[in-house]
Amino acid sequence: SQRNPPTLLNVAYNRWFMWDGRADRLWSQAILPLLNPVEMNADAQVVRARLTAVASYTTEYQALFGQAPADETDSALLANVGKVMAAYERTLVRIDAPFDTDVRRFITAAEAGQAEADPAYLGLKTFLRKGQCIICHKGPALSDDLFHNIGVQDSGPGAGGQWSALTPLLDWEFNAAGLYSDAPTGTIAARLQTLRTQADPATLEGAFRTPSLRNVALTAPYMHTGAQATLEEVVDFYNEGGDAAGSFVGLKTETMVPLELTDEEKRALVTLLQSMTGTPHP
Repeated sequence: SQRNPPTLLNVAYNRWFMWDGRADRLWSQAILPLLNPVEMNADAQVVRARLTAVASYTTEYQALFGQAPADETDSALLANVGKVMAAYERTLVRIDAPFDTDVRRFITAAEAGQAEADPAYLGLKTFLRKGQCIICHKGPALSDDLFHNIGVQDSGPGAGGQWSALTPLLDWEFNAAGLYSDAPTGTIAARLQTLRTQADPATLEGAFRTPSLRNVALTAPYMHTGAQATLEEVVDFYNEGGDAAGSFVGLKTETMVPLELTDEEKRALVTLLQSMTGTPHP
């Protein structure tokens, strides 16, 4: 099914890529849009032709990889181009958001027994307690980098989420354990073997990656389907406990329940989310 493209901001910090985790390294993710018929609709021959058409591209490629594009195998060429693209994508960092300052100030206020007087009190209280956002949106990146079925209406061919993407990932020549990986025996590659032996369809079916909330105000629309156009709609979605059973594949995670937020709590949560927009990294 069609997907709402995930943001590239802070993508360097991701553990998995694409909504369903079909890529486990940033460089291999970069290959997917090149080959996708509804995106760039290219192949290795097209990429090679572009690189050889400009002398400086050929020179720079050879300097990086020790071989001219014309002499590379198709797979090696795509892997190397993916790694070049990933190197650029790692520079797309926006951190140091007002949220970080607010949290530090709030902690100081709480330690002084003045938490309820802090401007961020209601937003943080809703995020941490009644809203239960912290269950999945945790840590510096505000994401657990795992996959959950939150009950987003989807009946398309990709509605199976991580479970549908798992076998193609495990069999993919560009995965973290493959021939073109820079660390085929590293810890990231080892996680693929864990998935191969321990994956449970009950938890992976219809499950999609938890996106970071950093810069979330810049990345509308929301959800893997793009169903929600605004942060207010996202908060309403969670407040209702997700979409109706039967409108999505698999079983909704047990934490997706109606929240019964007040209008004031909803507004405070949206304000908190808006405060997570960072400044470009120098």
